[in-house]
Amino acid sequence: TMHVGFGREDARISVLENQLAAEGVILRHLDMDSFEDELRTIYPLVASCFRDNFLASPISEEDFLEMNRGLRPYIQPELVLLAEHEDLLVGFAFAVPNWLQAQRGEEMDMLVLKTLAVHPEYRGKGLSTLLSERLGTVAYDLGYRRSIHALMHEKNISRTMSQTRGTQSIRRYTLFAQNL
Repeated sequence: TMHVGFGREDARISVLENQLAAEGVILRHLDMDSFEDELRTIYPLVASCFRDNFLASPISEEDFLEMNRGLRPYIQPELVLLAEHEDLLVGFAFAVPNWLQAQRGEEMDMLVLKTLAVHPEYRGKGLSTLLSERLGTVAYDLGYRRSIHALMHEKNISRTMSQTRGTQSIRRYTLFAQNL
């Protein structure tokens, strides 16, 4: 779990976005009017990106849809960025406001970054950096100043990427197993 402070992006991000756009990659926000269709578009990317992650297990499309339908009331569509190349979803960044702050009567100035995923064939092009930085800019403009990158395995590439941006670990977890 990490905290990240938001700030203004530098000119390199605009250059990166222009380079990816020249290759046909465009960014857009989640369309809440087509929520179910959007989930169906996201599912194959999630299935391919996370199938080899530590403790990952396969999930059917229907289970994925059912699991994520419940998030709808908590989603702010500006905080979900989708990267598309032609008709293929090649990356996305998904964050939700930290609703626990509101429950405690605090100002909601923190996000929980739930997912950052890039299609394996599009890795190494800077797309995860672009998604992360654009999401940070949108979040900043909406009044968010910090984020939590939740539950990242210590060898996960997302954790490595977050550490290069001056993040700070705030909590570590240990998983234990027992042979039965």
